[in-house]
Amino acid sequence: MQGFTFQLQQSRSIKLTSNLRQAIEALGMSNQQFSDFLLFRARLNPFLELQLSDRGGGMPARDGRTASFIQGSGAGDGYSIENIASAPSGLLEHVWRQVSMMLETPRELVIAEYLIAALEPTGWLGRSLPDIAQEAEGTLEEAEGVLLKLQQIEPAGLFARNLAECLRLQALEAEMFDPVMEGVLANLQLIAEGRLEHLAEICDARVEDVAACLHRVRSFDPKPGAAFGERIEPAIMPDLMVLEGEGGWVVDTRNPMVRAIRVRSVEDISASGSLTAQERELLEEARSIQRAAERRDRTMVKVAAEIVRRQDGFLRRGPAALLPLRLSDIAQAVGVHESTVSRITSDRHIETPRGILPLRSFFSVALGQSDGATAVSAAAVREAIRQMIAAEDKRAPLSDQAIAKALNDKGLALARRTVTKYREHLGIANSAARRRARALQQALKRT
Repeated sequence: MQGFTFQLQQSRSIKLTSNLRQAIEALGMSNQQFSDFLLFRARLNPFLELQLSDRGGGMPARDGRTASFIQGSGAGDGYSIENIASAPSGLLEHVWRQVSMMLETPRELVIAEYLIAALEPTGWLGRSLPDIAQEAEGTLEEAEGVLLKLQQIEPAGLFARNLAECLRLQALEAEMFDPVMEGVLANLQLIAEGRLEHLAEICDARVEDVAACLHRVRSFDPKPGAAFGERIEPAIMPDLMVLEGEGGWVVDTRNPMVRAIRVRSVEDISASGSLTAQERELLEEARSIQRAAERRDRTMVKVAAEIVRRQDGFLRRGPAALLPLRLSDIAQAVGVHESTVSRITSDRHIETPRGILPLRSFFSVALGQSDGATAVSAAAVREAIRQMIAAEDKRAPLSDQAIAKALNDKGLALARRTVTKYREHLGIANSAARRRARALQQALKRT
């Protein structure tokens, strides 16, 4: 007969309550996202009141005045989330006015709707044509036919799929699309590399003809949609700001819309002082949102203040003074988990005397020095490389090996391949390409 045995096991786990989950989600939201969330909940929750920020421009009340507080009072009343950031799109309106005059069938209009939805502020298509055709439940041939018609909309260059096509459409409109222009637009990379002679061979033309063609290309607009303005991406709205006070740097939040949150009392909602089960849930939600918002702002300021304290040199002297800094360093100093610091600094911006910067730009890995001195940050090394290239003799650009040697002479143990990686990160061409670019500029000046 087989006996029974008992085993005791002990384990630890964390149960996420709705309040804790809400607090964690709030940490990952930008100020604009959190404001949108609050405005939406305030419309549905009668216990939630929002005091709106003057910096956000105020909210339109139903009588046309500026409302100081927004209260939820049921559907169809109060401020609606749909009104946030609603702005007319001049580019889309311009396109739609011409579409009805050039498309013939309802099927073409359906495909055009998907193509217009993929239009970027630059005027280019932001998605591939096969994907658009599939989403519109049409064939690639149908989508190409509609696209050709939409590309006739003025200004020329709208609905282009890439730079070459955008410039080609403008060259056709200006009646400048000759064989040399066709060869130049098909080999734009050679222009970037300064290989004018090679491009002339491909086009079966003289270097002077290619240079003249480049002058014409420069008169074209690579972003024809940007002229309409309204759909250009908005400027970055900082979540925090840092100012220098008498005692040092002062960090504060910058909420574009909501200044404060209040929870209405039971008596404000119910004359009898009793609540239904649904009203009790809404009251608890309002209190939870208030606590989450307070915890969010408090943690954001604490983390940002510690970052600013450690990177005082960067704020005063620039990127060359940026110190090595890790998420774990801030987490340990502030007394929170590293994941909390990660959530707070992800996609979060701070307004500083040096402009609006991502919080993540204050972090950088450490690079050791050959003499055993204090480590420097990778960002500071990249800035040193940028400054060296900016100050180089344009007639004899510095190679990556020469830059690595100069930095090693200063005590930095840096390999040539590391210099190459950092130079490419900065978007700077290699020495050979920089030399060719200078030669191209000199050639264009002589023509």
